[in-house]
Amino acid sequence: MKEFYEARSSRAHRGPKSDFSRNWKNWQHMVIAAFVYPLAVKLKLANADLYQLSAREKGACEALDRLLDSHWGKGWEKDPEWSKILSMAEAEREWLRIIEEAYDETIRKGELGS
Repeated sequence: MKEFYEARSSRAHRGPKSDFSRNWKNWQHMVIAAFVYPLAVKLKLANADLYQLSAREKGACEALDRLLDSHWGKGWEKDPEWSKILSMAEAEREWLRIIEEAYDETIRKGELGS
């Protein structure tokens, strides 16, 4: 976020760009923005009870830190890790759903038996 803020600030104020940190390239900021912006809008709509996030969208939100810290790939030599990370996030979410469902069922059966 710091880099993004500095890049925006330097464009808006025409300041010296050499003073800013450069861990990511401009295209990487664009990829992240294209990924995060729709999720941010959907989260705002969900908070207003106007939209319900799908399991896939929730997984994408939860995977964001891992995505940002992942390998971006090297063209045809090495694929980016994003699809693998998103797939793992979906699988984790599904496991949690199954565990919660099993737990709830166990609780219900316990209540019926007592």
